[in-house]
Amino acid sequence: MSPLPAWAEVRFSVFAQSHHVQRVAQLTPSLLIGDFDGDGQRDVAIVVEQRSTHKTGIVFIHQGQRGAYLVGAGHTLGNGGDDFRWMDSWKIAPPTSNASHVDQLLVERESSASGMIYFARGRYRWKQLGD
Repeated sequence: MSPLPAWAEVRFSVFAQSHHVQRVAQLTPSLLIGDFDGDGQRDVAIVVEQRSTHKTGIVFIHQGQRGAYLVGAGHTLGNGGDDFRWMDSWKIAPPTSNASHVDQLLVERESSASGMIYFARGRYRWKQLGD
């Protein structure tokens, strides 16, 4: 697994303990770095698994004041559901308009479902792209 940036290590450790999740090497790379909340600072997205149910999800650790957010791993996000185990690839997608400065996360299952995860109005949202 890729090491976390030093600023994210402590934040993730505290979040993982309180939310009962752990990092998993389901995807390569196991973490992605982008500006997910549009504040001009680099944030981290990490693939995790809920310890009790083994459901897969993504934790977003924001470098600024927003903290951390969990999608999947028992927390439903749109058509992505509460278990992202179906996902076999992910990548950063650049902002879709000049008005948006938010990197988005494209999550996919090859030749099947895909969706865009993005931060808007204080929370993560799902946009279905294909199934």
